[in-house]
Formats: sequence, structure tokens, C-alpha cells
Amino acid sequence: KDADEDKKTASIKTTSNQLSSDTDNQDDNSQDSSESIKPNAIYEIVQAVRKETQLSHEMSKVAVETVLISLREFLPGGAARSIIDALLREANSNITCPKNAIDAAPDALRMMTALNVLSKAA
Repeated sequence: KDADEDKKTASIKTTSNQLSSDTDNQDDNSQDSSESIKPNAIYEIVQAVRKETQLSHEMSKVAVETVLISLREFLPGGAARSIIDALLREANSNITCPKNAIDAAPDALRMMTALNVLSKAA
């Protein structure tokens, strides 16, 4: 089991390093694209992957980053690519749960269920 965790950690570090080098060399047009992206878009995408795949938050983030990097390679320059670059920058930053989504987050729901069970057992 430890070997699997080490592989996952190595995969996350590799993806993050690749992402950092990919996004460090962007043109100025990609800076404008972040204005057109819905706030918390990357958080919502990661949560959707997490919900559908039952992956951890970190592994869901790796999956999203991997797909975005792959799409970036296949798309020509322009608006779509600059939006992907902006999403990659968001994914590479610290993804935080928006305050209005905390109560609906999967971890929060599991925690509330566990607390309810414990309070009834006491």
C-alpha cells in the first residue's frame, strides 16, 4: 500500500512540475482569459471528477491537470488554449473550497453523517 501512495505522490509532483514549467512560459493573451472563467471553476471541475470517480481530492486534481495539459497540446493557439492556460494556473494554485460550498462538499456531508451517528449512539 505504501508503494501505491509513493507512486501517487510521485505522479502529483511530476504533474505539478510539468504544470509549473508549462504555465511559466505563457503569452500575455492568456492573462486576459482568466477574466472570462467562472470563479471557482477549477474547484467545481475537481469536485465533479472526485464525485464521479471516488478519487481523493489530490488525485482528482492530478486527473484534471493531466486532461488540461493534454488538451493544451492538441488545441491550436487562441481563445480556447488561453482559457486552458488560465485553468492550469488556477489548478496549480492552492484550490480552496468556496464558503458557500463547504456545507455541500462530500467530506462535509460524510462528517455530518458520522457526527449524527455518533450523537445517536451516545
